[in-house]
Amino acid sequence: MGSYFRGMSRQKWEKSLLRLKKHLDGSIARILKFSYDALDMEDKVLFLFIACFFNYESIAKLEKYLANEFSNLRSGLDILAEKSLISMNNSGYLEMQKLLEQLGRDIVHQEYIREPGRPQFLVDTRNIREVLTNNTVSTNVRGIKFDLSELSEDLNISERAFEGLSNLQFLRFHYRIGNRRNQLHLPRGLNNIPTGLRILHWDQFPGTSLPSDMNPQSLVELVMHGSKLEKLWEETKEMDLNQCTSLVELPSSIGKASNLKKLDLVHCSSLVQLPPSIGDNTNLQNLDLSNCSSLVELPSSMDYLINLEKLNVSHCSSFVKFTFSSARELNLAHCTSLVELAPSTGTLFNLEKLDLSHCSSIVELPSSVENATKLLHLNLEGCSSLMDLPSCIGNATSLQKFYLNNCSSLEKLPSSIGSASNLEKLDLSNCSNLVELPSSIGNAINLLYLSLIGCSRLVKLPSSMGNLTSLKILYLNNCSNLVELHYTIGNAISLEKLDLSNCSSLVKLPHSIGKATNFQKLKLVNCSSLVELPSSIGNLFKLQLLCLKGCSKLEVLPINIDMQSLNELDLTDCSLLKSFPQISTYIGVLRLKGTAIKEVPSSTRLWCRLATLQMSYTESLKELPHALSCITELQLSNTEIQEISPWVKEISKLRRFVLNGCRKVVSLPQLSDSLSSLHAENCRSLERLDCSFNNPQIRLNFANCFRLNKEAIALIIHTSTRRHAVFPGGEVPAYFTYRATGGSLMVKLNERRSLPVSLRFKACVLPVSKADDDESLMTVYITIMEKQSGLGVPCRPRELSLPPPLTGHLYTFEIEAKVTSTELTFEFSVHRENWEIGECGVFELMEAPRVHEHDVSSDSDIGGNH
Repeated sequence: MGSYFRGMSRQKWEKSLLRLKKHLDGSIARILKFSYDALDMEDKVLFLFIACFFNYESIAKLEKYLANEFSNLRSGLDILAEKSLISMNNSGYLEMQKLLEQLGRDIVHQEYIREPGRPQFLVDTRNIREVLTNNTVSTNVRGIKFDLSELSEDLNISERAFEGLSNLQFLRFHYRIGNRRNQLHLPRGLNNIPTGLRILHWDQFPGTSLPSDMNPQSLVELVMHGSKLEKLWEETKEMDLNQCTSLVELPSSIGKASNLKKLDLVHCSSLVQLPPSIGDNTNLQNLDLSNCSSLVELPSSMDYLINLEKLNVSHCSSFVKFTFSSARELNLAHCTSLVELAPSTGTLFNLEKLDLSHCSSIVELPSSVENATKLLHLNLEGCSSLMDLPSCIGNATSLQKFYLNNCSSLEKLPSSIGSASNLEKLDLSNCSNLVELPSSIGNAINLLYLSLIGCSRLVKLPSSMGNLTSLKILYLNNCSNLVELHYTIGNAISLEKLDLSNCSSLVKLPHSIGKATNFQKLKLVNCSSLVELPSSIGNLFKLQLLCLKGCSKLEVLPINIDMQSLNELDLTDCSLLKSFPQISTYIGVLRLKGTAIKEVPSSTRLWCRLATLQMSYTESLKELPHALSCITELQLSNTEIQEISPWVKEISKLRRFVLNGCRKVVSLPQLSDSLSSLHAENCRSLERLDCSFNNPQIRLNFANCFRLNKEAIALIIHTSTRRHAVFPGGEVPAYFTYRATGGSLMVKLNERRSLPVSLRFKACVLPVSKADDDESLMTVYITIMEKQSGLGVPCRPRELSLPPPLTGHLYTFEIEAKVTSTELTFEFSVHRENWEIGECGVFELMEAPRVHEHDVSSDSDIGGNH
């Protein structure tokens, strides 16, 4: 391929690529065909089967489809793989590269041109049209794959179209995703479907029924996505009738389909019932009825489906009562009208997975669930009316994962839960009425994960929690009434992660916490009543993260300890903390913003792993030169300060400077060249920028800084950055050579110069709102097109994540593009319901124009909407 494109211009090779997708160039075809010609006849046929029909197919299915076609199919696949004509991955799928696939299609197309009755496969749209419209007799054709997306006009097929294709085995009429307009019609119906057909795949089949005389004994797979079928016949192994919204019933003779293993009826919204004979399909393994919104119940005969492995009736919104027992996996998720699981579910001996999530009307489970002795996975998430669990739930001794999150009416767990000796994961998040855990929970000795997030009525945990010696993760976030942890928690020696964030009533941690020496993460965010930490925390020699952000009553930390694994310590907004933490010299990330700490000990220079130090701005820092060499983030927000001292330039590693809401600051001094993020939102008095920004990765945010003078605006616009800048403005400034209303503009470059490999542009967009502002980030999508060819130009970024959109604000950023034309169209868009691009502008950075003072918008214009 590389040699084929060598010497071509970009425009030529892009056009060549489009052509190669349909037909191979002769020189490429000759090279690829060399390996094909070396195959024996049987392997050549297998190659064409894959190229024309079975690329990206599972090997298991291929063996089923072609069982009688080849003497040794697996050997043939190995030969093709050895010659690099296909690859087979570890997931059991085969793949043929696009050029080889096109080679196979070209071979059968050339055969058709030379002798229309000769090819075994039809894949070319023109060839297929001729055969179907002319009632061609061709006993050689074994497979037709028709991409209906390639039809440029409606096509009427004769009722006798398949009459002459007596050996047809594989028929696929399919649409590519995104192109679903039905252009194929059967004005007189359809007759004479070949009896040897093994695969029938016909998206949006236009008839209401298949031919009445159709009895294909060989049919393995039936796929009729989005078809208008109302009735069916039965002889097949797999039926895929996804989105057949007109299908009202299955034939009563469906029970005679003794080979049926998979039946897909997803989104068959008119299907009211299944025939009782469905129970005779004893080989059925997978039945999917999800989103059959008119289906009210299932016939009792389904108890006889002894080989059923998966039954999916999720989103069947008309189900009120459910009676069924024999499947291994049963999915009833989002059956919002389901009130009752009938007692006959007591014969749940084979059940391994039961999903009842978001069945919001279920009040209780039947006691017969205890018979599900093989049950591994039980999901009751979002069963908001569930008030109680059967007392025998613990008898499901194989249970490993139990989800009860968002069961907001559940008040307690039965004591038998402790008998679920294999339970590994228990999720009780947002069970807002749960008052306590039973002491028997300590018997669940294999429990690894326990979540009690948002259990706001929970006051304490049972002492038996210490028996959970396998427990690794314990989430107690937002348990706002939790006062303490029992001292036995230290016996849970496998604990690695404990999150107590927003436990606003928690006063202290037990001293025994130091015995759980496997701790790696401990989070106590916004524990606003926490006064101290026990000194035993120093024993947690594996602790990597300690987060105490927002612990507003915490005054001191333990001293004389050195936690050797501690990498991150977050003390942000611990407003009463005055002393610099002395709990580890191995810290890599230290966050001290919002604390009362004003001193940084000189020993920090010896902290070899310290990479991030966040602090609040204070004038005392200038007296600590050792600190200035360590600080990476400085915060100065919502203060009355009027001037930023020049010494901040000496903070040599400063990456982020935050001065949001400093409403009296008038100017900014020179800052460190290391700065990569400046946040000055709502500095409403800020006028001057007595500085320059030299980091090419810098982000600048001057949102709502309405007093910025024209020199400051010019500096922001001309700062070279691969990131972005935000500042007030009601229109795109005259700095931008090309400007337009809306999100599209034309750029005409100098035709007399030779174009470099790539060009850089500065772009500016003005978002306008059709509704209120919101807080989420804005993504701008960028497209550049060459005017003459209409081809897209490779550019970066193609999309850019920007701060939340604000009315009356400009957003600037740089674009790098590889262009071969001097006339370009730039298009900018935001995919937001209430926002659009009101104006846009561009100038080329290599030749950025000099703008005189009178070209700059007035301060009032720059300010936009005040």
